[in-house]
Amino acid sequence: MLRPARRRIYTRFAIPPGCGGERVSVLYCSVPHFGAALARRDRPELGDGPLVLVGPEERVLDASPDAAACGIGVGMTAAAALSRCPESRLLDADVARIRMEGETLLEVLERVSPSVEPHGWGAAYVDLGDLVKFRTAAVDVCRHAGSSVRREMGQALQPAVGWNSNKFTAVSYTHL
Repeated sequence: MLRPARRRIYTRFAIPPGCGGERVSVLYCSVPHFGAALARRDRPELGDGPLVLVGPEERVLDASPDAAACGIGVGMTAAAALSRCPESRLLDADVARIRMEGETLLEVLERVSPSVEPHGWGAAYVDLGDLVKFRTAAVDVCRHAGSSVRREMGQALQPAVGWNSNKFTAVSYTHL
């Protein structure tokens, strides 16, 4: 069994050109493969192995990391997903549950800062405003956000958290 990669917090601060010295501070929090992680959290009997969540139109809504590694992607037909990864387990996506848990994620992040902008299922930008100006404070806030998500939503959901002076680089730091 492969152990999940440990998520690290990467931070860097730079004042964007033309900002007149104003410091912008953005935290990005994303739970990779949110729907699949929720399904595994709620149904431990699913175990390991490729998992594909299929929506009402027989399209892939989410896939576990091992299914994604086989080339299965969001929007693909269920038949195409099975042809790429015959050992995949197809599961009807509980869209209402995924949305509800997405709202829970936003509520957890709103405790860090009230200015939260959703970015798809299981991800959001958090405007930290003047709360964070320097790297050391950002690391603490990122750790707090990540541990709050795990505590409130379960250890099965491992958030990737990044911080920087703009959305693009904050997201980029979650992929390192």
